[in-house]
Amino acid sequence: MPYCPVCNTEFREGVTRCPDCEVPLVNENEEDFDVEDGDAVEIYAVHDKSEAEYIKGLLDDNDIECAIRVVESSSFPAAGGDMSESRIIVSGELVDEAIDVIRGAIEDDVISDTGWFLVAEEEEDI
Repeated sequence: MPYCPVCNTEFREGVTRCPDCEVPLVNENEEDFDVEDGDAVEIYAVHDKSEAEYIKGLLDDNDIECAIRVVESSSFPAAGGDMSESRIIVSGELVDEAIDVIRGAIEDDVISDTGWFLVAEEEEDI
């Protein structure tokens, strides 16, 4: 049964997005992306966990298998709230394709531009 990865609400078959969180649903029987396979690359980070889930959904919609790793930035709580990072991880062979999807989402104002890339993009041939 599909469920929302943000609020964990379950939905009936055929529903593809959570109307409250506005993120794509995931299937409970899907296996998580294996980040321990040695080829996984952290490519993008955001502070907003729900935005990371949304980005994961965009990549999933483009057949780019990915995962999210939450990294705590400090053992001390920040005055401004949670400062953990949610990092998007993809297979090394899909890095460029994933970057293109994320860049397109930023350019189209689908996601905010507050995140940052963790890998250097390859220079385009001129």
